[in-house]
Amino acid sequence: MRLVALLLAALSVAPVCAGGELYKPERLTASGTPAEIGAAVGQRYGKTIRDLHPIFLNTVRVLRLSGKDTIYARVRQMATKIDPADVEEMKALARSAEMDYDDLLFLNLFYQFVSGPMCRQVAVWGKSSTDGSLLHGRNLDWPDYPNQPLQRNNLILNVRPKGQLEYLALTWPGLTCVLTGTNRKGITIAFNQLRGREAAHLAEPTFFTLKRVLRTCATLEQAIDLIRQAQPSGDGSVMITDASARKAAVVEILGRQVKVRQPEGDMIGNANHATREAGWKDIMVGPAGWPVCWTAQKIAERLDEKSIRQVLGHQDVLQRMNIVSVVFNPSGNRMQLSCGPSPAAKGHFVEYPLFGKPEPVAGSQ
Repeated sequence: MRLVALLLAALSVAPVCAGGELYKPERLTASGTPAEIGAAVGQRYGKTIRDLHPIFLNTVRVLRLSGKDTIYARVRQMATKIDPADVEEMKALARSAEMDYDDLLFLNLFYQFVSGPMCRQVAVWGKSSTDGSLLHGRNLDWPDYPNQPLQRNNLILNVRPKGQLEYLALTWPGLTCVLTGTNRKGITIAFNQLRGREAAHLAEPTFFTLKRVLRTCATLEQAIDLIRQAQPSGDGSVMITDASARKAAVVEILGRQVKVRQPEGDMIGNANHATREAGWKDIMVGPAGWPVCWTAQKIAERLDEKSIRQVLGHQDVLQRMNIVSVVFNPSGNRMQLSCGPSPAAKGHFVEYPLFGKPEPVAGSQ
């Protein structure tokens, strides 16, 4: 399966645009009820989402050697475990984008059918940070598909859900769930893939669980408890940081088991292997510090945003399919983001504010 994905990525072709404008991420703020949020995204990106759908459906057909009916039957089964608010948002998005709901649902569960986000992460604070504040660096390493739909359609999505926490997701048009993001309370979260030991169980898909973390959790402990309660479907290693409390942890999900790895000192790293430090005993594991913490310790005793970018771009950390690289500084209300042509961590980082001035929720911008 991985070989086929890599072959698809190697065959992908995209036009080159002077100055890199083709790859500049767009930004959208959507506010209100789940239906209002979905409608705002669909109105803005309907055509893009409709164009993306056949690319991803054909990819799964090739990888899984399955027909659309078989794929969609599994998608509808998984959808029974998605939070009703997220279903409402997706239905409104589909209506606004003038597409079938099942097609939009498939796009949001596409990652359940493929080998995708490999990734590297590091977080520092306290004595490992130049000013003591918490920084969270993240490389998203994902093999792209024909015509590079991921690299060409990056979206910074700010969401102001009525009655819940405002959050930011680094995503793509039509993908309503979250694999990288942060919220107003200073919680950041990002997903790395782990190899599963058994067939995925029927539960809330992991990326939807992470979305619920961002819109409801104000502390690290709340985020960990939510994931433990969900026992989500989709094996992964999830780094969660809490800028207000200046602490972090990694939640490792395999099958129905959820284990938590705490940091040693004021730094924690994450790659794509389960760790002995999280408490796994009967599976293949790797050292928690490899490769990111080991690399960070070689670069500087105390790290700032620039040195974290150096860590993410270091030869021992960087993977050739790196398409997004970001350093979150929640206390400073900013992020430094490079996305588009891989490897992104070797590209041009642009600083963006995370959130604007808080405003009453009323419709969408």
